[in-house]
Amino acid sequence: MPGELVSRLMVRLQSLIQDGLIWRNDVVVYDRSTNSQAWIQLEQDKSRFLVTLRGSDRTKCCQLMDRIISEVIVSLSQHPSITMEQRIRSPHDVEASINLEDAIADAKIPNESERTLCCPLSHLPIQAEVILAAAGFESQGARAPKSSSFSFFFFFFF
Repeated sequence: MPGELVSRLMVRLQSLIQDGLIWRNDVVVYDRSTNSQAWIQLEQDKSRFLVTLRGSDRTKCCQLMDRIISEVIVSLSQHPSITMEQRIRSPHDVEASINLEDAIADAKIPNESERTLCCPLSHLPIQAEVILAAAGFESQGARAPKSSSFSFFFFFFF
């Protein structure tokens, strides 16, 4: 992952950086309009960003995530050879992640016996609605966690 990609992203998010909370590989951003926070961690050795969101409203957290995604896409526009993939954490292994598009597609399969989503490390089956709801998405029949604080994980692989 090119170093200037990270720098470019930090410049684009500068107005959201909370109280100077920026380190070499981490930054905390706060969006006043949504009252949501995001902790963005760079794991350069794994070529990924990890975004953890927190706020009192799922929809508003998703608005902040959408803004971060759009800033990542703009930053990536200078590097056409680098692609982005959104992933969410597997419930079976913290080191495993599931492609977001795969989870959404699996959730759309009406017959549960035909579903194939599983943890890439443990190979245990994963209920798509559960991980999508835990990641802040409303999926077929799933509800977001009923809590005053939401914490979502997103991985961006490059």
